[in-house]
Amino acid sequence: MARGLWVGFLAVLFSTSSIASTSPTLASLCRLAIAAHGPIPKSVERYFAQNFLVPDAFDGDKHNLWDNWGAWDARYRIYHRYSQTAGTHLGLSSLDKSAHNEAAIRHFVSADGKTWYHVGVVLEKKSPDELAYWSGKLVIHEGFYYLFHTRGESSGRNQHIALSISKDGHRFSKSEPILKPEIKWNYAFEDSDGAIPAWRDPEVFWHNTLNCWVMVFATKAKQAGRVGPGFGLATSIDLMKWNLLPAMTPNLPEWLQVSGVQLELPNIDPRSGQVRLYASYSVPGDGSASGQLGTLYWDVKLLGDSLESPKILYNDARFYGFSLLAGTALLFSTDVHEMPYRMASVPIPE
Repeated sequence: MARGLWVGFLAVLFSTSSIASTSPTLASLCRLAIAAHGPIPKSVERYFAQNFLVPDAFDGDKHNLWDNWGAWDARYRIYHRYSQTAGTHLGLSSLDKSAHNEAAIRHFVSADGKTWYHVGVVLEKKSPDELAYWSGKLVIHEGFYYLFHTRGESSGRNQHIALSISKDGHRFSKSEPILKPEIKWNYAFEDSDGAIPAWRDPEVFWHNTLNCWVMVFATKAKQAGRVGPGFGLATSIDLMKWNLLPAMTPNLPEWLQVSGVQLELPNIDPRSGQVRLYASYSVPGDGSASGQLGTLYWDVKLLGDSLESPKILYNDARFYGFSLLAGTALLFSTDVHEMPYRMASVPIPE
């Protein structure tokens, strides 16, 4: 289909999109505790009992947790949270044995979004030549749990979006690729911008009027001959087969137009008459200055070829790794940084 028709399609798609939400609001800044004390809430207990599961001991001192995502499960009235994790003995560099290249996905559940019960690992490497598993999105639809996630290979330089399916939110099918990088439209896969190729962090949501699923993901795109961070787009009618659309190319301020900058973890928040697109940004240090991490957003009526200059939500490294859950930001760090890769939940500013 011609590029102009896709842009017109997206104009309708995002100007009317909405997400039905039945989840309660997490009202206050809180520490997301891994270690739970006292009796297990009835809703969590019912989920464990009906699915023959038990809480699994979790040693937070031996694991890093970073990218997190989740969803409200109306059937059991609990939150599911999936965390990208690796052992604390692994470094966070780009080496083959770094945490990023050994990452697994762990599952937690909660009744209130504050106290979390570890259920166990849902996806992990079984042999040295298998792929690492990175961040994604959970969609609960017609009794099934669709776990969209990123798979990386060759030290993370090659990525694709994959899907695993479950009937209980914990026992997932084998990870299968559903959207691999394609040399078409304005997508780019080179590293001339100083950052590794990107095809990751899927955000998936439903459009009621068009009866269509939409995916937004972190990628690279070409604009006016220049390669830089962008956002990929795809649509589906069944969550299984995806149709790739042209990438969005954001117009970034000068301080974000530097070598190695990345935009990650896109999140969509539909609002009246517009859409808010969140993303985390990463600016590497250059020896004379330290790197910058934070979260920015765009308020738009049309997600098409480009996005105007973004606004800053959090210009703070503590708030990198942003993911929406019930109107709050799930963050990879606490508000006081006393220990890396603990979780905090922060209400989203208007």
